[in-house]
Amino acid sequence: AMAAHVCAPIGDFFCPEDRPSPIFSTFAVGINFISGIWSFVVALSGDCESTPRTWLLLGCVNCFGNFLFAFYIYHRFAAKLRGDEETPGLAPGDAACKLFMYDWGCCAYMAFLVWQLVWFFMAINVGNDYAGGRCGDQLHTAAILLAIFAAVGAALIILSLFTECCRAPRWQGHHQQRRQPGPASVVGNVTSAASRTTAGVMRSLFGPPRGGQPTSPQQPHTQPPPAQTPPPPSYYGGGAPQPQYGAPPPRNPNYQA
Repeated sequence: AMAAHVCAPIGDFFCPEDRPSPIFSTFAVGINFISGIWSFVVALSGDCESTPRTWLLLGCVNCFGNFLFAFYIYHRFAAKLRGDEETPGLAPGDAACKLFMYDWGCCAYMAFLVWQLVWFFMAINVGNDYAGGRCGDQLHTAAILLAIFAAVGAALIILSLFTECCRAPRWQGHHQQRRQPGPASVVGNVTSAASRTTAGVMRSLFGPPRGGQPTSPQQPHTQPPPAQTPPPPSYYGGGAPQPQYGAPPPRNPNYQA
């Protein structure tokens, strides 16, 4: 029972149901905090010369950058998975591809990784030049911690991605429930549709109201008879006047029976 009480909070922290697993961020923050503080204390001590102190301080900058990236990648990945009211959440694989291929923060960190690789080899060389001293040994220690962070961190990122692919986070159900209309909105939509239908039927039967007075049934609309086309003027000889419609045509005086 005691083990269950101890392990349950740990499991809920590293495998929560309402957000991505923070295992990589926790590891990155912990190892970079320890390495950065340790190197900073040694660099400010009076036992370091100028060259190893400079590379130790640069190593502290690396730790600070990794520290910030751990928070950044966690929140960006969670935002891609959750989505918002207008954009649905992405699948874990699609979210990871979007981040590492199109996110400016991740692209900048890729360039920062290249610099850390350069720093790693320089720290090993400078540490060899000042071997036996406190700063030289600390450079070796910082380089080893950076290598551990790179190897284990990459494995934890892949593990977190697999973990997200194999489970359905709780927020997806909540997000779908927010998108579905509630009972009140359904009743309101039905009432509004019924009102519009009734108003349309009344307008079609009685016409639109005028001046606020009650409407009365309109007389049926009759189609006027088609207009008659008069014959051409050449039909009437001798300049006889054109007859009016509905009356017999006048007799042509030039006509001989």
